[in-house]
Amino acid sequence: MADGKKGSGRRLVLLVLGVLAEGPAHGYGIVRKVGERSDGVLRLEEGLVYPLLHELEQAGLVAGHWEEAGARRRKVYSLTVDGAARYATEFERWQAETDAVRSVLRPSLVKGGHVRLDLG
Repeated sequence: MADGKKGSGRRLVLLVLGVLAEGPAHGYGIVRKVGERSDGVLRLEEGLVYPLLHELEQAGLVAGHWEEAGARRRKVYSLTVDGAARYATEFERWQAETDAVRSVLRPSLVKGGHVRLDLG
């Protein structure tokens, strides 16, 4: 279930919930928004997003409804109250982890793609 995700799975949950926090979206719309907003750095695979959306729906974190889109139907997902709370929790956890990583890494040691070593 979505609650047991670790590492990259938790980041995927965070990204999906983050997009849905801004408003309803269908699976491909989520994939597209993440790619566009990250300037192509983050590329979600639809084969991961759709099963996750199903898990999140089963867990009560998102609600889906079918819409007509031309000759096709697509499922549009919205964040639930529980989903909004989960997004806030995951966002705060991600922010704490990011801050912790920054405190370990020293960007000042990297110049022009090379690491400056202090061997003295």
